Amino acid sequence: MDVQAPSPQTTLLILLGASGWPFSSEFQSSEAFANAARRLRAYFLNPRPFGLPAENLLDLFDTDQSADELDVTIGQFLQQRVAGLRAGGNPARDLLLYFVGHGGFVGRDSDFYLAIRRTRMDNPRASGLQMMSLADTLTERARHLRRIIILDCCFAAAAFSAFQSGPAQVAMEKTVDAFEVRQKAVGFPAKGTTLLCSSSHKSPSLLLPDGSSTMFTKALLDALVQGTTSQRDHLTLRDVKDAAADLLSEIRNAPKPVVLSPDQSEGDVADIPFFPNTRIKREQLRRIEEERRRAEEEQARREEEERWRRVEEERARQAEKAVQFRDAQESVRTIEEQAPLTVPAIESPPVSTEKSLPIEEKSFPVSEPPIVTAEASVLAPIKRADSVPSSPSLSGSVSFQPVTRLIPGTPPSTGTNIDGSAKAIQSHRIFALIITPLIFGALTCLFVLPLISSGKAYIRPPGLWPVAIIIIIVAAAQGVGVYYAGSKIWVLATVGGFFLFLLIGCFAVFGPISTLVLLVVLLIISVVLMRLYFYPVAEGHVDIVYAFGKYSRTLYPGLNILLPWEKVTYQLNAGEKQWACPLQKVQLSRDEDVVLRATISYQLMPEDAYIAVTQVDQWENSLKNYVLATIQSIATTFTPEDFIAWPQDPHSFEQVNAYLFQLIRDRVALWGVQVNWVRILDVSLAPPDATIILPAHPDVLIE
Repeated sequence: MDVQAPSPQTTLLILLGASGWPFSSEFQSSEAFANAARRLRAYFLNPRPFGLPAENLLDLFDTDQSADELDVTIGQFLQQRVAGLRAGGNPARDLLLYFVGHGGFVGRDSDFYLAIRRTRMDNPRASGLQMMSLADTLTERARHLRRIIILDCCFAAAAFSAFQSGPAQVAMEKTVDAFEVRQKAVGFPAKGTTLLCSSSHKSPSLLLPDGSSTMFTKALLDALVQGTTSQRDHLTLRDVKDAAADLLSEIRNAPKPVVLSPDQSEGDVADIPFFPNTRIKREQLRRIEEERRRAEEEQARREEEERWRRVEEERARQAEKAVQFRDAQESVRTIEEQAPLTVPAIESPPVSTEKSLPIEEKSFPVSEPPIVTAEASVLAPIKRADSVPSSPSLSGSVSFQPVTRLIPGTPPSTGTNIDGSAKAIQSHRIFALIITPLIFGALTCLFVLPLISSGKAYIRPPGLWPVAIIIIIVAAAQGVGVYYAGSKIWVLATVGGFFLFLLIGCFAVFGPISTLVLLVVLLIISVVLMRLYFYPVAEGHVDIVYAFGKYSRTLYPGLNILLPWEKVTYQLNAGEKQWACPLQKVQLSRDEDVVLRATISYQLMPEDAYIAVTQVDQWENSLKNYVLATIQSIATTFTPEDFIAWPQDPHSFEQVNAYLFQLIRDRVALWGVQVNWVRILDVSLAPPDATIILPAHPDVLIE
């Protein structure tokens, strides 16, 4: 931007005027002037529209200073701020003076003055702010600045109590004469003076009928706040005048503001871009927001395509595994069929039934690869040879085999691989088998055997070796018991072994009475710990456990042990649920719509239920919204002819059911949710302008 261009940081604002004149009864007081001044102050100080620094504002509206004191205050303000901005490396460039109130004339020469609060009608020349004096001060103190003077003046009269009226033309001439410089030039000015007057000499200035503001200032501020359709970022004083005049033209007998430029020695200040065009700024913000939204949508689209690519790759891998598995089965069957032909025709010893197991079971001890199936679906990429579809119902539904997970958490396809969790469990058991019993046994021997050998224990020294043998036997028994305990109770077995070592040591040192007391104490402690950390989970449910604010593990049905730092955060129902969506209207063509309802059966997969609550916000609502969106997508795949045969031929919906099932299944499988089947109900064709009458309770959930 040009160094001479205006900016809020290099602009000085002086606000003059009054809303009451206690020493001049001829001037009618009104809150309209005060309201106009407040709106002006708010506009210029607001960071969004203009952003004028507070230190660049001199607010002298409704001040009790005299005309001489005002002149001194204005001169000092200009001198200090001009010097301060120059010292800061950002010199002042523009001065804006705004007056709201009354004005008048005095003397035979009709000298124009501005009525301040201290103006007295008995001597307005001495008590009013003379325009010639103000012009001298501004010209002297701000000679190198561009000066914009905006006058919203009125003259009160008894016959026109609601008007700002008077000889406006004379006032303009006097004001122009005060600032006029005879030499004129063209170009972008670095200094000069321009005036914006609230009305011409042919029309008086008005107050709003409700007395809330002056008509001119309100129109001016509305024009500044609303902006114009001009494509420029900033508006000139003439642009603002024209916009305010357009707003005032809608009001009958409204004044017409005029712009006068008495000092054009370096060009017309009224033609420089000064006021921000807020409409253009709003358009720029809207475009920025639109570009941001499009970028987010594009990013979401790319992420969705990446998810679909991963799903397709996973399905391709599963298909390849399925082919390999079927080839292996065929090879086994071929070997079994050819085996009797290769046996030599000699007597062979009888073979026991235990050794004559099928070759398939010995050679391929693996679980069937996860294959997604959808019988009678032309869209399903893989079919199982042994899958048998259930009979379609009269509602035009198709049943499907349960979908195997396509996300992390699927059990390994072979029995020889051990994943990270299995290795961790194995490491814990080895630790509990070897290290823990050794530590407990060593500590017991360290404290008990020296006391027995010195004769200070309840058991005499001859019983030293029996006690040592008992400790060794208990340590070995604890290790074996922990090793064969399940993954849920190995911690319990370890704690139980520790208690047993305590009882042995107490009996050897203190005798049976102390051991009995310790046993009671340990039983009480065990009951308390069981109530605190034993956690049962009901059948058909799973609980999600967090530790230190992060997902830790999943608790399955049965008895579980919670560690002190763990907390159950979610309790989830892993049973099957059915949801019937509201009636949906789908536009299949320009002339025909289809109205239908769909029912979906779904459930959480226990091993991956944590994904639904940790990675998806309100997974059931997201599932239902995706079902509704998928129903609307059938318009891109099917035609009205695909729905005409219903309900006479329910089999015609198998493709639609399979289409919905596959899209929904593949999407929500990434959430840890299994979709069992999708059925379409209540199908009918309707014209585009038909109205759907929904039942009282369209959203039905069956568990």
